[in-house]
Amino acid sequence: MYLACDMIEFFSMDIDAMLKRHDPTASFDMFDPVIKIGKEAKENLTYLWKNTRMFDTEFFNDSADDIRAMLLNKAKKVFKNYVNRTSEQSV
Repeated sequence: MYLACDMIEFFSMDIDAMLKRHDPTASFDMFDPVIKIGKEAKENLTYLWKNTRMFDTEFFNDSADDIRAMLLNKAKKVFKNYVNRTSEQSV
């Protein structure tokens, strides 16, 4: 759950940054309500973080990094395809 909340926030910020590079006035706020709920969930999960060893394992951290890298690569590919299609349509 913590990882999912973190990833939604991370990717929303990353998508927003990518949009701003192409159009400084663009903003990706579609998932702002989900991010807000995710932040609340992460705050609730802080109890587990402070009182268990669940998040202290190297396996958890490595897995989270691997999942992020994989999803980021997929997201970049989708975005690149979108940009290519958009530019083809304007020609």
